[in-house]
Amino acid sequence: MKTETEYKNPWYNPHLNHYGPEFYVSPSNPKRIREYRGFSVCCVWPKEGKHSGHYDIVRDGVCVSQRAGDTNHGLNKVIDGIFDGTEERIVETMARMGVSTN
Repeated sequence: MKTETEYKNPWYNPHLNHYGPEFYVSPSNPKRIREYRGFSVCCVWPKEGKHSGHYDIVRDGVCVSQRAGDTNHGLNKVIDGIFDGTEERIVETMARMGVSTN
């Protein structure tokens, strides 16, 4: 993923702003973005002090999941779950947004 790339927020609702903006912007620091099995994992807020860290999992320009406090291994496990069927809600979000798992 290139730096400063926008990706769609699938939970966006123009009438309920607490679901966030229509598009998120990836971190500008490329060291905070990594790839795993065709997904980009964006560290939106790094772990600092009591803050556990916040991560967006992105595929084809759509944020398909958001996680807090996960380690790299935990985030990889979430993505693996998309392929092995244990992350059904993410797969449903991807299908609704037209994002392929292939």
